[in-house]
Amino acid sequence: MNWLDPITRRRLERFRHHRAGWWSFVALSSLTLLALLGPLLVGNRPLALQIDGHWRFPVFAGFISAKELGYSGEAEPKYRLLAKQVAADGRGW
Repeated sequence: MNWLDPITRRRLERFRHHRAGWWSFVALSSLTLLALLGPLLVGNRPLALQIDGHWRFPVFAGFISAKELGYSGEAEPKYRLLAKQVAADGRGW
């Protein structure tokens, strides 16, 4: 923390000594980070998808049609059903 001026460092140290305030700050920061990561952790799209040796990342790519994945339909596939089909076909995971 050498890039902070001495007054700011003293203020941060004084804040850290207030236990209730510091732990409240840590708890709120952790919950905020967890809330920001929520769509990644719990969503309808898989993080990674491998079909026919090609890797796809639907969470980051946005819309991927079923036709691009080698199945019928123009809409985005239901990935839970697609996982069952891919496992049955032996085309990937």
